[in-house]
Amino acid sequence: MKKIALLLVFMMAFAAVVFANGAAEAGDSYPDRTITIVVPAKTGGDVDQVSRIIAPYLTKKLGVNVVVQNMGGNGGNEGVNHILGEDADGYTFILFNGIYFTGIIGGKFPESLNEDLVTVCTAAKSDTQVLVVDAKSDITTPDAMAKKIQEQPGTVKFAATLGSPSQFHAVATEKAMNGKFKKVDVASGSDKLVALLSGEVNVVSSTQSLVKDYVAQGKIAIVGSICNERSAFFPDTPTFKDAGYDLGPDFAATYMILAKKGTPQNAIDKFANAVKEVMEDKEALEALTNLFYSPAVRVGAEADAWRKQAATLFESMREDIKNDIW
Repeated sequence: MKKIALLLVFMMAFAAVVFANGAAEAGDSYPDRTITIVVPAKTGGDVDQVSRIIAPYLTKKLGVNVVVQNMGGNGGNEGVNHILGEDADGYTFILFNGIYFTGIIGGKFPESLNEDLVTVCTAAKSDTQVLVVDAKSDITTPDAMAKKIQEQPGTVKFAATLGSPSQFHAVATEKAMNGKFKKVDVASGSDKLVALLSGEVNVVSSTQSLVKDYVAQGKIAIVGSICNERSAFFPDTPTFKDAGYDLGPDFAATYMILAKKGTPQNAIDKFANAVKEVMEDKEALEALTNLFYSPAVRVGAEADAWRKQAATLFESMREDIKNDIW
C-alpha cells in the first residue's frame, strides 16, 4: 500500500514538472488567435497613435489580428489592472511611454509593476519634447528662465499634472536651474496649450511637432529641448543640456512593450521579432516619421537593460518628486 502511495506521489510530482515546463513555452501554433495591445491611455494621444500605426503591420507579420484596446481610466490603472488580470499566455501586451517610470515613482502605479511585468521590446521614440512659453515672454531662453525662477521663485507658472511626466519635467528643470516654479494643475496636453495661450500659465512642456504651427505664427517660443540629444526632425532646436542645464533622465518618450510575468519566452521572442520587422518596414516607417516618431528597437537582453537603466535614472528623482510642493 505504501509503495502504491509513493508511486502516486511520484507520478503527481512528475506531472507537475511536465505541466510547468509545458506552460513555459507557447505551442508551435502560436499565435493562433487575436492578440491585444493594451494602451493605458485614451484615444488620440501618442501611445495610442504609435500602437495604431504598428498594429496592422503586426497583423500581417504574425498572421492573426492584432488589436488596440484603450484603457486609460484611473490614470492608466485600468489598463495596468487589465493585463495583470489576464492569463500570461502571449495574447495580451501593454504599450507604455515614459509614464511607466513616472507613474511608478509618482505613485500612480504600484511599485510591484517592475516585478509583475517583463520586457518584450522597445519600438519607437519621440524626441521632440520641449519647454515652450509665450513668444512675448521674458523667459524665452534657458538662462533667462533660470534667472527668473532663482530671483523670483514661485512667480513663473508651469502647467503640470501631479504624478505625470509634466511634473517630472518641471522638477528636473527646477533642480538644474536651482530655482522654483509655481506649478498649476492642468490635465491634458491640449488644455495646457490653451492655458499658455490665454496667459493662465507661463511654461508648458509639449512636443515640437504639436506646437510648430504656433511657433511659425509667432505665438509661442521654444525655450529648448528637454531631451538629452537634439532631434533629427528639428536639429536646429538646442537642448537644455546644450545650455549647461542637465535635467537628468532623458525625457524623450520611448515606446516600450511589456507582458505579464510568466508569459512564454518563445511568445515574447516571436512578438518582439515581429515588432523589429515592422520597424524595418518602409511603409510603417514612413507612417511613423510623418508624425515625428523614429525607430528605437531593442529586443531581448538589450531591451531589458534599457528598461532597468531608465528606471534607475527616474528613481534618482524620487525624493525630489516626493518633496515637491505645489
